[in-house]
Amino acid sequence: MKNSNIKEEINKAEIEFEKKQLSEQFEIRLKFDPINNESKWFKYRKAMLSYLDLGKNDKILDYGSATCEMSEWLAWEEYDVTAIDISYDLLAFSKKRDKSRRLKYACMDCEELAFKDESFDKIICFEILHHLPNPEKGIEEMYRILKGGGRILISEPNALSPARRLSELVWKEESLEKSFYPWSLRKMFEEKFKVIKSTYEYQPEPCIFVRGGYYADLYCKFVTKTKIFLPFLGAITLVAEKKGKE
Repeated sequence: MKNSNIKEEINKAEIEFEKKQLSEQFEIRLKFDPINNESKWFKYRKAMLSYLDLGKNDKILDYGSATCEMSEWLAWEEYDVTAIDISYDLLAFSKKRDKSRRLKYACMDCEELAFKDESFDKIICFEILHHLPNPEKGIEEMYRILKGGGRILISEPNALSPARRLSELVWKEESLEKSFYPWSLRKMFEEKFKVIKSTYEYQPEPCIFVRGGYYADLYCKFVTKTKIFLPFLGAITLVAEKKGKE
């Protein structure tokens, strides 16, 4: 019971921290249009989906979806997608904005998924594991609910990034966020999955000195034009496949 209470307090703190971060972009997110969005961030995310080889008959899980931008776009494109997050408020935010009316929502703990074994063909996991008290448990749950031969697309903050490490120092009193070293994240997945792709993708770090349009844009241009620095400035992107088709 004691451990359960501790976890509940940690989850509450993480939810409040995430809400605080998202509130700074409230107006932008509320007006987000998944059909006509041309932002660099959204183009980046959509391009990453090519790694999953999505099919129209696939059942897709957006694992830790927050305000569900990617889920809304997939639903609009007529994919069968379910968005889950531990915060009801973040899911409710998306419900107000969703134009597809096809997107399915579920509020649940990412370490204790209320789905049957092998329920999904594909899983999208964008920057969620570093929020979890026990990321290994989250990986175990994703393995359990993924069908044999199914794929997971993971994007996580890179511990080799100086900007990311600085941001963690800024937030250390408010959040348990802790980025991953590329080799440690890969090892976590190799225990249960076949890792079929491991690379780096440019993504503006949510650091105090790159927050905001002008500075974020300069940061992105620097990273994309100097690809030699991607292992130190880009986010970790990993594609893993559940071994065997059962």
